[in-house]
Amino acid sequence: MNRTGSLKTTLIIALCIVLMFGSVMGGVWAANLTVNMWNFAAGGSVIDFDELDRSPGIGIVNIVFIGIDDHGLADALMLVSVNGIDNTVNTLSIPRDMRISFGTRFGKVNEIYAAGLQDVRRGNITEPEEYVIRRVREFTGLPVHYFVTMQMDGFADIIDILGGVEIDVPNIGGRGGMFYNDPTPGGARINLTAGVQTLNGRDSLGFVRFRTYPDGDLGRIRAQQQFIEAFTAQHVTWQNLPNLADVFNEIYENIRTNFTAADLLRYGALLRDIDGENIQTFQVPGVPAYVGAISFFVPNLGQLETLVNDYFTLRIDTENIDAEYE
Repeated sequence: MNRTGSLKTTLIIALCIVLMFGSVMGGVWAANLTVNMWNFAAGGSVIDFDELDRSPGIGIVNIVFIGIDDHGLADALMLVSVNGIDNTVNTLSIPRDMRISFGTRFGKVNEIYAAGLQDVRRGNITEPEEYVIRRVREFTGLPVHYFVTMQMDGFADIIDILGGVEIDVPNIGGRGGMFYNDPTPGGARINLTAGVQTLNGRDSLGFVRFRTYPDGDLGRIRAQQQFIEAFTAQHVTWQNLPNLADVFNEIYENIRTNFTAADLLRYGALLRDIDGENIQTFQVPGVPAYVGAISFFVPNLGQLETLVNDYFTLRIDTENIDAEYE
């Protein structure tokens, strides 16, 4: 298991930066930020529907983070579990190539948001996130209380606001770096020479999206973990306090959520008390494999069930309870 992050962790990091600092800082700046948070959470981007589980207010609260690319695909999908009992955060990264059923056919999990949009057009649901949440609940067996959907272009803009990320670009396949050229109009262009350098927002997005690894999606996840380690070390600091208002504005323009202002403030106070050592990141267990002519990530459902039971559910200390009542 990895205790580092993934691309999908950028969604919660951007949110947590604002929450943690906004909840602990005094003065006019924090007051203005709180007003902006309230306006955001009271605006049209706050969405609610029956598919969501009601928040228990205590215990474990689960949040689904969805990162959407230019084609409407879920380029990033993650379940974040905040445990208010023991002050821990566990995250479950779901590989975009994971094989799942779409009724009469099988496909990749990155189609899940687009499938939700199709259900909206058919009049079956009101919001595409309803479909995403239903499938995540079916797959993990866990309740989902909140969601955050973010356009990935906002990720690049946040990196630019913070001044870039210094990272050691690997030499993939002996080609001298990370290179990819999508010939379709508007396709991705990744041109990163190997070595230590500071990546701007566009190049950072290319770094975490690069997929041409010998071991496929697993290599991509390793690179994403490398990136988030560098991002956290360099930017989750008090020195970046003056940039947080701009970061929040970028979040405001690029996300949809059912968080309310009260939720943001409540969980901001909780996250403030969570130590970095108590944040763990896991990936859905499984292996890359071809099914016919298509490359998938095939999940191991038995191992996933064990992982969920061990890290994403409340564990009662029966020994202490028994001793207390003897």
